[in-house]
Amino acid sequence: MIDKMEWDPNGRTCRIYSADQLIATLTKSCAAQLQLEPGRILSINLRARIAQAEQICAAMEKALKLLGASSKSQAQVRERLIASGIPEDIANHAIDKLAAMRAFDDQAAAQSMADRLAGSGESNESIRIRLESKGFKPPKLEIAGDESQRALQFAQQAADRMPPTMAYEVKWRRLFGALARKGYDEQLCTDTVGRILGEPPEPTREP
Repeated sequence: MIDKMEWDPNGRTCRIYSADQLIATLTKSCAAQLQLEPGRILSINLRARIAQAEQICAAMEKALKLLGASSKSQAQVRERLIASGIPEDIANHAIDKLAAMRAFDDQAAAQSMADRLAGSGESNESIRIRLESKGFKPPKLEIAGDESQRALQFAQQAADRMPPTMAYEVKWRRLFGALARKGYDEQLCTDTVGRILGEPPEPTREP
């Protein structure tokens, strides 16, 4: 039987006691959903439901901490919860409850990540792939700036860091490779490096 229920000062969580022993700590909404009150008999079924609710509450708290640290998609948070050892069904329940509370804003989080990636010189295609790999599938996304100008700025900064004594062919190859790794297509890589260094070097011919 439930002996007593103690609420914390802010009224968010409640400690449930039975036989003078703490059996669970639940949020106010979870306790209300289970219709818990002093004097209620703790059947095996109710104990199981309380135990599950406590796990879900703990998972929700962990998820909120993850969201507080940085913007993340629902998929990212679910993945992190499961990776931390939380059972998949508990993680899914926690995510569903948080989604119902509108704790996630995948559109804003995706836009923030897209802006950050664009600022580091990533191509539009690379940004899209990176977002999808993190579980973001926003219906609308504005990628700041012109892609060709972004490539030019990134390549110019990379070129400025190269030693002046570096061979022309090596500079050309490294700049082209740096752009390609950012996801730019071959033609844009060639045009961009050409604007900074000039014509591509002649291919070396075997004697």
